[in-house]
Amino acid sequence: MSPPFRDRLFAALFTIGKAATFLLAAVLLSSAVSVALAWLGVPAEIQTAVLALTAFAATWICMRLFEGLSVWDAGLYWSTRNTVWGLLGGLAMAGLVTLLPAATPAAEFVPAQPEPAYYVPVLAGAAAGEELLTRGYLLLILARLIRFWPAALLTSVLFGMGHLGNTAASWASITNTVLAGLALAAAVYRTGELWFAIGMHFGWNLMLALTGATLSGYQLELFPVRLQYTMDEIWSGGRYGPEGGLLTTFAFLTWFLFVWKAPVERRPSVLLQPAAPPSNGSSSGAPSSPSRLSDPRAGL
Repeated sequence: MSPPFRDRLFAALFTIGKAATFLLAAVLLSSAVSVALAWLGVPAEIQTAVLALTAFAATWICMRLFEGLSVWDAGLYWSTRNTVWGLLGGLAMAGLVTLLPAATPAAEFVPAQPEPAYYVPVLAGAAAGEELLTRGYLLLILARLIRFWPAALLTSVLFGMGHLGNTAASWASITNTVLAGLALAAAVYRTGELWFAIGMHFGWNLMLALTGATLSGYQLELFPVRLQYTMDEIWSGGRYGPEGGLLTTFAFLTWFLFVWKAPVERRPSVLLQPAAPPSNGSSSGAPSSPSRLSDPRAGL
C-alpha cells in the first residue's frame, strides 16, 4: 500500500530542504575558502582544486545531520578498478575530439607556453568537486524521491547551468555539458558509487589539457603545444573549446556505450534505497536499516 499523501508530501519537502541545505553549505564553504585563498594571493585557477574539499565537507555535514551515515556512504568508498576504468574512458573519449582531428587537416598543434605541473592535481580536484556537488549526495537523495533518471536530468541541467558564466559559453556548450552530466550520472547508476564518474571526468579534462585544447572556455596547456582547430566552429566549439562543438556531442554519446560495457564493479548504495518519511519519532529521514548489501538500483 502506498504511503498516505501527507507522508509523501512531507518526505518531498524534507528532501527539498536537505538538497537546499547541501547546496547552501557547499556555496558558503566554497566562498569562504575562496576569499581566504584570494587574500593569501592564491591564483583563481588553483582555487578550483579546493572545490573537492568544500563539497566533501558539505556532504559530510548532510550525511551526518540528515542520514545518520558516514560520508563514505555517499558513494565514496574507494575503488581502484572503477577509477582506473573511468580515467581510461575519459582519456579515450577526449582523444576522439583532440588527437583524432590532429591526425587530419581538421586540427594542428602549434607551440605554446606550458603551465606548471601542479595543474594536474588542480584538474583532479575540480573534477572530484563537481562530481561530489552534482552526482553525489544531491543526486542520490533526489533519486529516492523522484526516481533516478528524472533526478539525473535535473542535476545534469544544474551542472550545465553552472557553466553559463564560462568564457564564450553558448547553448551548444551547455547542451553538451548536460549530456556529459547524464553520461556521468549513468556511471553512478551502473556502479552505485562516484569513482567511475570521477575518473571519467578527470580523464576528459586531463586529455584536453595535455593536448592544449581549450577546456570549458579556459586555455590550459600542460605540454608546450596547443591544439588549434581548422574546421568550422560548429564542430570545434570555437573559443569555448571542443565541448561547445558537435564533435564532442558524438563523443559524449559514445560515453553511454562505454559506461554500459566497461568491466567495472557494482557496489551497493545505501542512499539509493527508498526513503522513509521522517515520522513516528524519526528525525533523520534516513533509510530504515541501511545496509551496504542492498541493490544499488533499488527503488529506482
